[in-house]
Amino acid sequence: MNVPEVRTDRLLLRGWRDEDLDEWAAICADPEVTRWVGEDDGLSREDAWRRMAYFVGHWELRGFGNWVLVDKATGAMVGRAGLYLHELSLVSSSLEDAFMTLTAGAVEYAGSTVEAVR
Repeated sequence: MNVPEVRTDRLLLRGWRDEDLDEWAAICADPEVTRWVGEDDGLSREDAWRRMAYFVGHWELRGFGNWVLVDKATGAMVGRAGLYLHELSLVSSSLEDAFMTLTAGAVEYAGSTVEAVR
């Protein structure tokens, strides 16, 4: 699947790459980041890889999904954002409710959800 790229003033939203694992695993290992998605203790590298593979597969199966969020100024991955719909999902009443983000550096990337949705 060729995942479309989206650019905002600060961010590049792009598809997942194999080489994203190191940065993604570091983000997922931080309990301050993952507690917002129900993982109070962070994730192992293996579990981070599984999530990454899930995001790639979601694009393939559904034609939409989560992008990697890249800070355009530094080139660093700062999280992920996008839509997901698994078999048991309830349909959300708004795009903002269905749009999920997970970002490292909450202060530096405050507003990333709104920026990515636009």
